[in-house]
Amino acid sequence: KGKGKASSSSHFLKPAAGTGSQLRMEKFMEEQAEKQQTKQETLLKDLFVTMLEMKKEEDAKAHERKKEEDAKAHERQMELMRMQQQFMAALFANNSQQQQQQQQH
Repeated sequence: KGKGKASSSSHFLKPAAGTGSQLRMEKFMEEQAEKQQTKQETLLKDLFVTMLEMKKEEDAKAHERKKEEDAKAHERQMELMRMQQQFMAALFANNSQQQQQQQQH
């Protein structure tokens, strides 16, 4: 008697088990899809962060280059000013020499 009951109950469970595995499969697929999406989102975020970091680096390099160029430009300006001063001094000295010579004559 007990055997018959067991077989009937197992028979009753079979379609439920089928739907259960079906549900498990769907749940698994959903989880995989979510994982995949999360993975893609993470990859995109990482990529975005990497791009931002690269841009920051580039900006920093550009800033450094600009600072260097500005420094060089400033040096050139200072050099030009020194040359102008020397030129003016030379002119002034030359003028005063000429004036002295004229005064001597």
